[in-house]
Amino acid sequence: MSYRSVNSVRLHAIRCLNIHNHNAIYRKYHFDESVFSKLTSESCYWAGFIAADGCIVDAGGWKTLSIELSQVDVEHLRKFKEFVNFSGPIRLFKRREGWEHCGMRITKTDSRLFSDLKNNFSITPRKTRTLQPPKINDDYLKFCFVVGFLDGDGTVCLNQRRKTLSINIVCASHDFLSWLKSIVDPIVQPYKLRNVKRNVVRHGTDYWQYGISGVGACALCEKVRSSKLPVLPRKWYRKELGNFIKDTIPKIQIPV
Repeated sequence: MSYRSVNSVRLHAIRCLNIHNHNAIYRKYHFDESVFSKLTSESCYWAGFIAADGCIVDAGGWKTLSIELSQVDVEHLRKFKEFVNFSGPIRLFKRREGWEHCGMRITKTDSRLFSDLKNNFSITPRKTRTLQPPKINDDYLKFCFVVGFLDGDGTVCLNQRRKTLSINIVCASHDFLSWLKSIVDPIVQPYKLRNVKRNVVRHGTDYWQYGISGVGACALCEKVRSSKLPVLPRKWYRKELGNFIKDTIPKIQIPV
């Protein structure tokens, strides 16, 4: 007796039964396929988050969007699930290293969601080294996309002993990181910073890094905190971070 995967059985049924509507046999969960059709602050934020932490796989016509996070961020994944109106579950599991993760997958053969991610935000399969800037014209929506990317691949480091704050982004695409820099620079430039890493520099052999620190990092944090985007609370709303910004730069003014 031979054992076959669920997917192979489904594909075999599609071929033998000449089923034209593949989704009827494959998909058992529903989602809103048009959530990335219109450029809004929320759709741009989540697209940026997918650009950082999402993965799109195209295997034989079956397209899958998967997002996997640490279990400490399961509430954030629930926000995304609500945004796309996904009827499937969020799965909790452990990696071999012992790390506890949570994840969800959206799969379909032909969906507007995948074409919108590509056409509006340049998000494609195998995007790690080929990611390009999104096709967004509005400056604020560009900022929303950047915030989503920061939530996925950015780090906000507060050193209370040295009284320093820094924000760093590491990315394998030089083109994308240079674009991100062009969005962040106008926020921090009015402060004549001395400690900002203004250039995109090589990080290891395959990655690039861009970072800011000092008052500019505080300005960016405050702009994110006041944006009302569905950001990660543990990254932007830490009590010690708010106190640091308030105590260190009490008269900071955020550029509009």
